[in-house]
Amino acid sequence: ATLKRADLVVGFNQMRFDYEVLRGYTTEDLRALPNLDILVEVKAAIGIRLSLDHLANATLGRNKTGVGTDAITWFREGKMDLLEQYCRDDVSITRDLYLFGLTNGYLQYKRRDRRLASIAVNWHAGPRPRRS
Repeated sequence: ATLKRADLVVGFNQMRFDYEVLRGYTTEDLRALPNLDILVEVKAAIGIRLSLDHLANATLGRNKTGVGTDAITWFREGKMDLLEQYCRDDVSITRDLYLFGLTNGYLQYKRRDRRLASIAVNWHAGPRPRRS
């Protein structure tokens, strides 16, 4: 219900991953919501998929606190505190990438030659996500 009330759902790979996971919990077509999937935007702009960690490092100077396989391990081991922190960190990075792109009109990435390059983004969307 909360997603349906959102002016814009911002995520990273939510169209292909998160919404597939959530299909088991709702009959709603979440892809029909107003979505901005940063991964989709990046691939459309430069023709390749980049990881959240790559974009966060190049654009924000930050790194993720783990990788997807860590999340699976923590879940299986019942380490919900580590899993929750990993998810919160990913959401925080995604929010900050969105806000950076919204404010500056670009994100950054490292090309194969290790030089920094820009990806133009034009995210004129609803209200800015709240900072937590």
